[in-house]
Amino acid sequence: MTLALHVTLDEPNGWRPPACKRHMTDDERAEAEDAEARSRAWAVGAHLNPACWYWPAPETCTFSDDDAANSFLAWWHSDQCAICGHTCHDLQPDHDHETGLMRGYLCRSCNTKEGLVFDEDSVYTRYRLRPPAVILGIRILYWNWDAIQARNQRLAIAAHLGIPVSAVVLP
Repeated sequence: MTLALHVTLDEPNGWRPPACKRHMTDDERAEAEDAEARSRAWAVGAHLNPACWYWPAPETCTFSDDDAANSFLAWWHSDQCAICGHTCHDLQPDHDHETGLMRGYLCRSCNTKEGLVFDEDSVYTRYRLRPPAVILGIRILYWNWDAIQARNQRLAIAAHLGIPVSAVVLP
């Protein structure tokens, strides 16, 4: 029994099966790399602005204390992530690790990605430049920033002196 297989590289409508990069022409390779770049840009939100940029904001905000400001910040989010805008009843407080200032509230997914994606043209970078706290003119220290700073300082000194972490008394 003989089996004959007829394969044509060029179909009548001009379609060809995709080749691996090694066997692509220069034009095909450039097109594939462009498609990959567009896909990466889409994944990091290069095409988006943070959702909070479109929320109505009061012209001025005055608060009696940080608790009132934080309550207003949480209320303003209306259970929506400041980056993706999805409704989430378990928003995470987001803060700047260098200044200790609250920025806003994010869903778990965006909170994780915000700490990992630093592409210049990403939605996360745009969020960091103008987060909800900046939009509202609110400056609130993250609730345990002083304790975190004190702990990190003690650990850094211990590491410098060669003291084991287990021997360090932490606040």
